[in-house]
Amino acid sequence: MTRVFLADAQLVERNALRVMLQDLSMDVVGEAADWLTTLARAPATRLDMLVVDWGLLPVDLGVQALSVLRQACSNAIIVVLISHLDARQQAALSAGADAFISKNESPERVADRLRSVAASVPINISQIADGKGLNNRHINLPRTAGAKEADVKNDQEEQT
Repeated sequence: MTRVFLADAQLVERNALRVMLQDLSMDVVGEAADWLTTLARAPATRLDMLVVDWGLLPVDLGVQALSVLRQACSNAIIVVLISHLDARQQAALSAGADAFISKNESPERVADRLRSVAASVPINISQIADGKGLNNRHINLPRTAGAKEADVKNDQEEQT
């Protein structure tokens, strides 16, 4: 299960995103309504993905704010929620955001984007430690990989 930290100043938007993430079978491990709380709490949650509203980032830090988050949450995928894309936000992508999701999208489209981003989250050590990593029952190897049983039997018969 993908562990998500949610940072948005608007309680209504944060609540809607939490419900959406839970409906997508993601675990919301923390929330914040401001920059300092996000920076203090997010790194301690062993998160896989940080969903943060662009408006939450301090204006005086600009693009540097995202770099600070990237350093603090180095193993997490950072998704930035935006109202509109401008040159500053494009610069932020290179400063540490892994994806942008427009707040103007339909809820279905936002859910699709979050699902897509979460699919790229690798299984990390925290999931294994929590017993949430994949076990042999969940790993499906293609039947075409390697030698087929019939081929091995034929080779063994030819050798005898």
